[in-house]
Amino acid sequence: MAHEIWLNRWGVAIDQREQKVGTQGLTSLERLIHILWLISQSMRATGDLVAARQRDPTLFRDGLAAARALDLPGIVEVFASSAGWIEAHFFEKFDDLCRELQPLRLIAGTDIH
Repeated sequence: MAHEIWLNRWGVAIDQREQKVGTQGLTSLERLIHILWLISQSMRATGDLVAARQRDPTLFRDGLAAARALDLPGIVEVFASSAGWIEAHFFEKFDDLCRELQPLRLIAGTDIH
């Protein structure tokens, strides 16, 4: 539950920032967190990725690129998988994804509690 709260707070903040600066104005870390937030929202609402893909058609490609740029092997593995695999395994991987991301927020000099 703590990871869900953390991701939701970050996701909402980054979503607001994206509306001001556009997707291209986000850092790789912000972009990746935003994509995971979109996926999480979609999966929790409907159990699939339809809403996330409608909102952001490039989320898989961009998520994979951002995870590679940030050297996050666990997240790379997820984004290199099929959409069906992500739908089937998202909730079991969710905490690991958040744990891999959380230390980076301190390196980036920002934190949302």
